[in-house]
Parts: sequence; structure tokens; C-alpha cells
Amino acid sequence: MKPPVDAPTSSASFTSPSWSTAPSAVRLDLDKIAVIIAHHLFNSQTMPWAEPRFHAEWQRRMPCIGELSQPSPDLLAGIALLRTREELPSTIAWDLSGKKAREDGSEQDNEAETAYLTYFPERRLPLDPTKRFQLLFKEKEQWMHSEIEPYIKRLAQEAELSMEEFLMKHALEITVNEVKLYVKR
Repeated sequence: MKPPVDAPTSSASFTSPSWSTAPSAVRLDLDKIAVIIAHHLFNSQTMPWAEPRFHAEWQRRMPCIGELSQPSPDLLAGIALLRTREELPSTIAWDLSGKKAREDGSEQDNEAETAYLTYFPERRLPLDPTKRFQLLFKEKEQWMHSEIEPYIKRLAQEAELSMEEFLMKHALEITVNEVKLYVKR
């Protein structure tokens, strides 16, 4: 049975028990567990996650305590996009507007500066580079190198091109406020 497209395959290593008295051991890859949990959280709701709420829930669901239970935000590369409310489609931003009830029953203003995470897994994008770039630029008009890299790295490797060569073939590089961005060609 194949794993779901968005879920990474498990690479937890197990030592098989022997017939001797030696105990068996299991070593878990916490980063892979964190990625699986992230996919699960994104699939559990259709609206974008407020970034602080997502990170709190992500950490809460990790199978350990202390610093080990704090998954790195870098693990979300190629899984989700970080956006401001202004960058969200207007219908979604409208649904997120207004006052929200806190768990204690009081109300709080939904702050405009809150960042949101939207589910956009790389594995769901087409393998054809032209179609992939069309979807990438439909999702977001301008991409920083660090944002677009997880979405094209595999295709660049398959094409035996460097990231820069692959980007130049399929996107246009512009500079805005001394920041390099990639836009639709």
C-alpha cells in the first residue's frame, strides 16, 4: 500500500528483536513526525491557520516534551505559504475579519498584522515545469528565492539544471527594494 501523496514515507528505524535477552529499540525521526502532523493539521481545516495558533497546535501534537517538541518552521517549506491578510484572496480575508471569540468567552480583535499559513504542498503540483510555474504564479505573483525553491528543486534536479538556470528558463527575475523576486515570464 502506497502512502498518501502528501505524506512522507516513514523512515523510523527499528531494530528487530532477537531471541536473546537484548531489548529492542526504536529511534523516531522527529522532523518526519512533525511533517506528518503538519499535513494532518492543514487537512483538518479549509481556512488558513493563524501562524501562532498553528505553531501552538503543531507543538502540542508532537510526541515529546521540551525543546524536542518544538518543530522548526523550516519544515513547512514546500508544504505551506506564509501570508499576511492582505495577501490572502479577498473571500478568505473577509471570512477571517471581525472579532473572534477567545476560549474564555471574551472577544479579541483579529489583528491585521497576523500572518497566516495556507496549505500549498509541492507534491500536489504538476510535474510539467510549464504547468507548475503557471500554478505557482497563479497562487502568488512574486516569489523570493527561498519561497519558490522547495517547489522547483526536484524538477531542476531532474532537468539537470542549477536552480538559477531553471528559474531563468521559466521565470523573470526582478529587484524590488534590493530584494530579488521571481515573477511570471
